[in-house]
Amino acid sequence: MEKASQLFCLLVVFCAGQSHAVGVTSNGLQRVNLGAQCTFRWTIHDAKPIVAYTINNLTTGTSTPLDGYSHHEYDRSAGVVTLVLLDVQPWDSGNYSIQITTTTDANITESTACLFVYGIVYGSVTLTSGSNQATEGDTVELTCNLTSTSLPPSHRPEIYYAWANAKYTRFRNISSGPAVLPNGDPVPGYAIKDNGRTLRISSVRYPDDRYVTCIGLEDGSNRAGDYSYYHLSLKYRPYAQRFNPASRKFNVEIGKPVYISFDYDANPPASSVTNWTFVNSSGIPDDLPANSYTDLSDSSYKYLRFVLNSTAYYGNYSVVMTNSIGSTVVAFQVVPEDRPDRPMNVRLLYSSQDSIVVQCNRMWSNSRSPKQTLFFRLRLDGGATVDLSSISYSHEDYNSTVTAYLTKDIRPDTNYTLSVWSANSLGSSDVAELKVRTRGQPKLSVSPEMVSIDGRRAIVNFAVESTAGGVDGIVKVEAHCCSLLTGQCSNYSGRYSGNQQVIVDNIPNGTVYYVDLNVYRGIDNKYIYLSNSARVILDSRNTNEDDVKESLSHPKAIIVLSILLGIVCLLLVVVCVVFAVRRSGLNRQHATATMEMQRAGEDQRPIVAVSAKRTQ
Repeated sequence: MEKASQLFCLLVVFCAGQSHAVGVTSNGLQRVNLGAQCTFRWTIHDAKPIVAYTINNLTTGTSTPLDGYSHHEYDRSAGVVTLVLLDVQPWDSGNYSIQITTTTDANITESTACLFVYGIVYGSVTLTSGSNQATEGDTVELTCNLTSTSLPPSHRPEIYYAWANAKYTRFRNISSGPAVLPNGDPVPGYAIKDNGRTLRISSVRYPDDRYVTCIGLEDGSNRAGDYSYYHLSLKYRPYAQRFNPASRKFNVEIGKPVYISFDYDANPPASSVTNWTFVNSSGIPDDLPANSYTDLSDSSYKYLRFVLNSTAYYGNYSVVMTNSIGSTVVAFQVVPEDRPDRPMNVRLLYSSQDSIVVQCNRMWSNSRSPKQTLFFRLRLDGGATVDLSSISYSHEDYNSTVTAYLTKDIRPDTNYTLSVWSANSLGSSDVAELKVRTRGQPKLSVSPEMVSIDGRRAIVNFAVESTAGGVDGIVKVEAHCCSLLTGQCSNYSGRYSGNQQVIVDNIPNGTVYYVDLNVYRGIDNKYIYLSNSARVILDSRNTNEDDVKESLSHPKAIIVLSILLGIVCLLLVVVCVVFAVRRSGLNRQHATATMEMQRAGEDQRPIVAVSAKRTQ
């Protein structure tokens, strides 16, 4: 079973059964991925309630419950029996039968369905014309023989064929005729025949045809296809590859060694490699003096150690490699160290209101050391420099793309001049220039007339006004539709495609809304918020501004106001109680103080009288 599971692929198909009993129908053909969930449904057209049902896997002989990866249920109100397979595997293929018994019918009603599982398509590619030891330019034919492993075998569909090689990733699937690429471009020298099974190559080439691939795919499957390979042992002349450096331009300093190297491939191996040849300024070839280099080459690797003692030996060189199939001339240059080449293809990638993104291609450093630095200077058109940035590299990477982000003191809707150059230890390259104009600031506008309410949806139309193409800088739009009364909001967020309309779904209940719009611009696949937005107050009833007051009659508003009124009344009661308590306390304090003062007065009079008598 484990071996079988390795043979099967990503897609399963439910197909209609061989027979259906009267009153019961299945849901027919379905397609699901291997390992996913898929469902059988049997609909009972008789109104009689079901007493019992049994689902059988006729292939394995098991009945419900089938295993731990399935479940079934009966919806009595809809009259539907459902079987769900949770993790479909190849061994689930086969026929499934449902047996149903109703309350008033002792007979069993039966309906059968089929589960089909796509498997891999395996096979081989054979050489049916020509030689496996073909020489470049020979004609060969290859035939693909494939077998399906899909189950059950009786339902296996037609197999389609496609071809590919080392140069072309895939030819279009056709039954016969000249080969074409998926985009329709013809492929000279290649043809398809035998209903797609055979590929004819009229002139084999190295390295394109060393490995040829046949791709098999069953009809209806959504897989990428299964691959079978054929290795063609070609005989070919020598080919040079992997030059170091790739420019084939070697910077040599007088009196110091430099190493020139490249790989080469040949079948059979190169039988001879001529002396290194020097082409002088007059264009007349001459052998390079033996004392100026050391040849350290072997059968597959050319390795030359140069020591030039005179500038006279700067120039063009070549080496000829030969085998029984043919010869190849490999040319290169030996030149003095110099300042780097000027950056090429300087171009504007993106500009916004406050930033500029540019790209260029880095050229050769022209030095034994690959280190070079690229400079980007931005200045006002005819004015002062506003930004100067640099990017340094420690390795050679000819024609690679360099991206620079300039953001310092950049203003919207302004003309600038960009200067780009490269420098190494020997100096700076020539300068490349580019005229750039920043975008204007987009301005959003929206009015109540541009917004409408359709049920639970808000349809928001807006306008964008700008200069210097600011609309093109917008990549994202956000909209927020909120109830003015409750503050609840629904939101929309999506990419800006030029359509100046957004739809906000499931807006909150209400009659008066406010709508906010925000826009974003994009730099290097990042969203950057623009400091502008638009807001509008919308009355969905399209009446005058007095309706804002009337909106308070909304049931939710009445509830809120009732709660607030109750709270206010409660607070008033509390204040009254506190005031009454405090006033009662003050009255008691005043009465007590009065009584104490009266007692004090009565006690003082006798004392004074006694004191007076004593004085007399």
